[in-house]
Amino acid sequence: MVITSEKKALSAIKKGFWAFLFIPEELKSAEICRIAVEKDYRALMFVPKKLMTTELCHIAAKKDGNALKLIPKELLTEEIYCAALLENIKALKFLPWELNSEELYGIYLSAMEKDYWTILDVPEEFRREELCRIAIEKDGSMLELVPEKFKTKELCHIAVKNDGWALLHVPEKFKTEELCLMAVKNDGSALNFVPEELKTFKLCRIAVKKYGLGLGDVPEKFRTKELCYIAVMQNGYAIRYVPEELKSLQLCCFAVAYHEKSDEFVPEEIKSMELYSIAAGKNPQRNIGII
Repeated sequence: MVITSEKKALSAIKKGFWAFLFIPEELKSAEICRIAVEKDYRALMFVPKKLMTTELCHIAAKKDGNALKLIPKELLTEEIYCAALLENIKALKFLPWELNSEELYGIYLSAMEKDYWTILDVPEEFRREELCRIAIEKDGSMLELVPEKFKTKELCHIAVKNDGWALLHVPEKFKTEELCLMAVKNDGSALNFVPEELKTFKLCRIAVKKYGLGLGDVPEKFRTKELCYIAVMQNGYAIRYVPEELKSLQLCCFAVAYHEKSDEFVPEEIKSMELYSIAAGKNPQRNIGII
């Protein structure tokens, strides 16, 4: 690639920062350097010393916190450090000074408000209630990362309201009938984490209506003809959890019609030309083998 004018340089750099490698030093203007750095912070490595400014370094830091390792020490400012840390909390390792615990917590808190996934990089000793709440309000599954001492009834309620699966990480003492109902309404598979004594027919019905395979977590006494029908209609493979005495020709036909592996759980005495013919009629798009 031969770049012979500033116009060609601008055109090339807009396609990708890699073009910066082919631009002659005399054509590298402040504008070209800015565009390159905005595309990729690593362009800082090829910026001429005379064009390396605090403003340009700030742009790089906002783009990626790892830019701190490329910025000359004499150009580093508090604003640049803050921009880098907000973008990538892992940039803490590039700080040239020690921070006390409250300063660190403040940085973690600011980063969390921008991106709740930052909690993955926050040491457990800094996962305080305020910080955890920010993550939970965005994504209930983050309850898994909350220290046990901060898992309050209120925080668990917020988590499950956002994500039924969060019930998995709720302490047993907070699992009430109300909370479990909220969980399965959000995610039928959450039935797996409901204590046996809180599983009612109503709760199980709601769960399998949303997630047919949840029938496997339904107590035997609630696996009625109605509930099994609902489960199989939602997911044909749920036939595997249907009691043998409830596996009728009609139910098995639905299962085989809509799930290719369900016939593994169909009783041998029901497997017949009639079953596969009916199943094929219910779902013509599926290539059902006739045995």
